Amino acid sequence: PPEFTEFPPLREHRVLGELSPILESELSIGAVHRGRALTATTISRPAARDSTITVIAEDESGAAFRAVLHYHPFGGSIAIAERRLPCGTGLCIKEPYLQESAQANLAVCCAHPDNVTVGAPTRTESVDLKQLLEEKRFSETLALADSKLESGGDDAVHLMRADAMAGLGQFREAARSLLSLRTADSAERAKQMMQW
Repeated sequence: PPEFTEFPPLREHRVLGELSPILESELSIGAVHRGRALTATTISRPAARDSTITVIAEDESGAAFRAVLHYHPFGGSIAIAERRLPCGTGLCIKEPYLQESAQANLAVCCAHPDNVTVGAPTRTESVDLKQLLEEKRFSETLALADSKLESGGDDAVHLMRADAMAGLGQFREAARSLLSLRTADSAERAKQMMQW
């Protein structure tokens, strides 16, 4: 994760109204978006490890993204993270940073707990991978599947992730993902995808 001191708390922006709203689609990779705030709602259960929380959220336009909150007090325990950040919780990330991992996965990062505001849950329903696939919401399916796999998802999650990649036209990546499962069904599906 980035250094704790890299993104100091925004003492000058105690009032969120002083920050201009920004959407996930407007973020630039590798940039701290000074004077901006990304408002979102969580659509997955959080994963927590080493004071870092990862959760899938949806911004005001409906775009899904992975949010990574470093050095957060909820991050030391999955039980606390799940209790404090249930699905449907409102988030406001001040001066968000869009990071690309070595695996080419994007995440909106916040490296100081004072720079994220956690609100009351605004939704109670849980988003289901199968439902997202059926609705052809492939980007959201992929983001949610990645989040589930970080916390130990099963083969069914891998299969739905591959279907989402195929829906986005990423057939080779989907086939590689299926081949890593090493099951008879996944090998056959990977073969079909390579022919597309």
